[in-house]
Amino acid sequence: MSAALPPASAAAPRRGIAFAVGVVAVDAMGIGLAMPVIPELLHEISGLGPAAAAPWGGWMVFAYAAAMFLCGPLLGDLSDRFGRRPVLIAALATLALDYLIAAAAQSLWLLILARAVAGMAGATHSTAAAYVADVTPPEKRAAAFGWIGGGFGVGFVAGPALGGLLATLGPRAPFLAAAGLCAAAAVAGLIWLPESLPKDRRRAFSWRGANPFPALAEAARLPGIGALLAATAVFMFAFNVYPAIWAFYLIELHGWTAAGVGLSLAAFGLFMGAAQAFGLGWTSARIGLRNTVLMGLGFSALTLGIYAFGPAVWVIFAILPLVAVGDLAPMAMAAMMSARVAEDRQGRLQGVLASLQGLTAALAPPVFTAIFEVFARPGASLRAPGAPFALSAALALAALAIVALSRDRSGGKAAPPETTPAG
Repeated sequence: MSAALPPASAAAPRRGIAFAVGVVAVDAMGIGLAMPVIPELLHEISGLGPAAAAPWGGWMVFAYAAAMFLCGPLLGDLSDRFGRRPVLIAALATLALDYLIAAAAQSLWLLILARAVAGMAGATHSTAAAYVADVTPPEKRAAAFGWIGGGFGVGFVAGPALGGLLATLGPRAPFLAAAGLCAAAAVAGLIWLPESLPKDRRRAFSWRGANPFPALAEAARLPGIGALLAATAVFMFAFNVYPAIWAFYLIELHGWTAAGVGLSLAAFGLFMGAAQAFGLGWTSARIGLRNTVLMGLGFSALTLGIYAFGPAVWVIFAILPLVAVGDLAPMAMAAMMSARVAEDRQGRLQGVLASLQGLTAALAPPVFTAIFEVFARPGASLRAPGAPFALSAALALAALAIVALSRDRSGGKAAPPETTPAG
């Protein structure tokens, strides 16, 4: 297998694809930098202990995810109208300002507002994916999208590790570092990033398309898209069990410390980055995107089912590579959908997917944490800390059934995109 970046077209040089991957890595690093210090920052601002501050942390997650859901299609449509470059640069600049506000915040509500603004500006991942879709042919998008996922994995590993080191300087230092990273990326984009969407491939902006609900409905009506969107939403909801309860699960099950939880997250990030960067293009070239999706969903159902039974520590680590292979499914489905959407709708599609990601990230944590509380609390009639993983395994199987029973029998090969009227 080759680690080379996919070839870029004349319209967008090779450095544009590398920059898009780098932007996603910087975005993930910015998120990860702040993760280790959120509890300490909440305590510094409010004086609340970990238990009392946890709901405020939940509201921060909800604000970010809800804003991403509401604004994803808007930013996707803006990138279809004005190009990817200005949206990417504006999003990075907004994130830099947002992290500065968070670093200076003296109230919990200002922190929550800052996370909402970060969610609104969270166009970096979806716009970077649209950028890559602009400059790669449909049959090579799986490998290119794999590099996007790999960039996120690298950032997710490096961010928390660096954030933990910077935390020795105080809980606000990682936010300042994240602001600097995003600002540097925005300046680099101004200097080096070429535009990927020629003016003759742009379309008029539509407020209807910018509304997440009609945008989802419109995307679902496109041939070959509806079942994949449904499976993507179900899988995203299921996979959110990891950020929702992973730390609580390991502490309850095996008495792990924060350091142990962090080590497991770093290991997962490494496996995920490697699987996305190298595995997606390799598997899709050999067995097709559809079979890659089915394989990923199958491995996800298997690993989630194993975690439901509360396995030994060595098993938890041993199956992390399979968890990462399972996470190939959403990127493979995104590549399948991208091949079925007109070139002037790539930004809208990626915005819809970002919106779905935000919606599931907002709705899943309350469900999984509530189930965990019922089955893991002292005195529970049936103690089963892995119960949320059982639900997630069932959802992964449901997503597998949706794809397996869909009428698409193309094997995931590129299909001619639908020609849609500008609007």
